[in-house]
Amino acid sequence: MKRLGLNRIVLINKSFQLRQITSFVALNSLIMLAFGGCLYLFLNSEVDANLYSAHVTYKNLRSMLFPIVLTLSLLNVVVSSLILAVFVLYASHKIAGPMYRFKLALDEISRRNLSATTSVRHDDQLQEVSASLKRVAETLREDCQTMKNGLAAMKPLAGGNASPELLRTLEKLQTTVDLYRI
Repeated sequence: MKRLGLNRIVLINKSFQLRQITSFVALNSLIMLAFGGCLYLFLNSEVDANLYSAHVTYKNLRSMLFPIVLTLSLLNVVVSSLILAVFVLYASHKIAGPMYRFKLALDEISRRNLSATTSVRHDDQLQEVSASLKRVAETLREDCQTMKNGLAAMKPLAGGNASPELLRTLEKLQTTVDLYRI
């Protein structure tokens, strides 16, 4: 028995993923380099200044360095978490903003407003989806206009010779097509 979702194929934009991964790794590397540099500068000054008197208060170098490394590590975690949170928030805007605009456009299309369009910023990730949504709306507009024109041309042809069933069907089609705003 197959479970739902196990055989699902997910298509993704691999170049977008690679750019995001590269950005996160680069940011994390910069944070770690900054941490290492700060740790080096701090230890260099502290060890040089206090090494001669350290043997009096510390039993070994490890017990002297542990509180320093622990404090700097905690500070690094806090600062890097804040920087990464801002970075993720900024990066997610390139996806969340277009998704919200697509939702609004699809809501309008579901209300039979085919003039709804989407536009996204030039550097947003979902530009291809925006272009596809515009093509869908344009195709639906063209099809609706073709149906309106066809129905308008059929009414005079049906005239008085048409069966009541055909006239009801044409009227129902006309009513449905008239619901759409193009």
